Amino acid sequence: MSNKNVFVPVDPEGFGCGLLLGLIIRYWRELLIAVGFIFACIVGATIVQSISGFVSTAKDAQAATQQSISRVIQENQQADDLVANQEYYLAASLVRTILSEDPNNDHAMALMKSIAGHVSGGLAVGSGVYYPFSSAESITFVSGLHGALVRVSPDGQRGLIVNGENQDIYSIVNLSDGSFMKIDKGIPSTDLTRVELYESPTKIKNISDGEIQEIDCSNYTSHDTWSQDSRFIISGDLIVDTESSSCRNINVPGLSGTVVVDGEKMWIVLPGNYQDVVKGQLFEANIDGSSLRKLADLPFTGRDDGSRTFLAPDSSAIYLSEGLLVSTRTGQIVSAVPNAIGWLETNPIIANIKQPQLTIQPESGPRGTLFSFSLEGGEPGLEVAMSIEPTSGGGMPIYFFDDNGKIEDDPNAPSDAFSTTFGMPTDINTASGIYTVKIYASPNPNQPDLNPMSVATFTVTGP
Repeated sequence: MSNKNVFVPVDPEGFGCGLLLGLIIRYWRELLIAVGFIFACIVGATIVQSISGFVSTAKDAQAATQQSISRVIQENQQADDLVANQEYYLAASLVRTILSEDPNNDHAMALMKSIAGHVSGGLAVGSGVYYPFSSAESITFVSGLHGALVRVSPDGQRGLIVNGENQDIYSIVNLSDGSFMKIDKGIPSTDLTRVELYESPTKIKNISDGEIQEIDCSNYTSHDTWSQDSRFIISGDLIVDTESSSCRNINVPGLSGTVVVDGEKMWIVLPGNYQDVVKGQLFEANIDGSSLRKLADLPFTGRDDGSRTFLAPDSSAIYLSEGLLVSTRTGQIVSAVPNAIGWLETNPIIANIKQPQLTIQPESGPRGTLFSFSLEGGEPGLEVAMSIEPTSGGGMPIYFFDDNGKIEDDPNAPSDAFSTTFGMPTDINTASGIYTVKIYASPNPNQPDLNPMSVATFTVTGP
């Protein structure tokens, strides 16, 4: 019998799977060891990476802590040096900065107490907050204003606010009683008792009684800033002395920038240049411009805002609008409270401004009655919006307080002229019931979370 080759078809996939299974069965111990080794390597690498990251983070945290400690030591030493050099206002400002970052800094707290008798007053900002130099605390000294608070008098008695559709109506708020008085257009004195009118020759109007002082300065060409004591007006290269009604030239060729005077000396904040990245400079001179010398190179370019540049009560430091305090003796510079609107010589009055009072006449009446509204006690020029609920159609009409802080119904307006009448005309179609009038400070009267500044009701009775 002869042998024959027989061809048997084989499934490649089945053959491969079988072969793989056979290898696994034969070498399972070796495979298990290999898988365990790979797993151990992966876990080990992960642990090493985690430890490395932890160590790196710990080192970074340690470095940051060390830097913080070094900074505190350096700032404490700087404050000590300022106190030793009798730069008390600069020291107080620096200590306040230190305590804002580290309230538990015992050394800074001790320094603050030691210099409290050498510094008076503090800085006020537009939000109505006062920062005394003798304390790390802050005081909210006024609330309830709707216009922008842009200045506070050095005695803390008065504030200057701005309102109006074009933000061009200025008035004085008496912080002791919350009353308002609109002032003429011009430049108010630092103590907010007088205003230099935009006229030539120089005319200065007393805000309380309207008396006008006229000073004839032949070269008077511009209006600039008042001195901290409200005696002098600095205008270009002239100093106007309101006490003696005289003028004197400042003998500094090419004078520009902000000029601050105290009667004996002057300080010139020379502007820098944004384009050329030139820093500003601070110069000192006698009141006539002699003995001119540079005090400091300032850490900013551009021009200082002269309306927010203030001199310390003892002339030992100048506050610049960039939020800097500069010594007038040495030119040393420290950071200060930003955006100050006044250097107060004493703590301000704590004032809570009363809101305007809305009255309606008559309080009730039949259909056909014209209900007249009256709003008193507002800030001159303040824009307000009115809503009457329930009512139908249209948006809220807008009104402005007059110079006396009033909005009243116009008795000469037609009874149906809703847009020109501060009130509500009614007729036979008006629904009877109780109506609520709400007055909102604009420009966002439709915000649902905005509380009305004044509310009153009236009743329409039906025939």
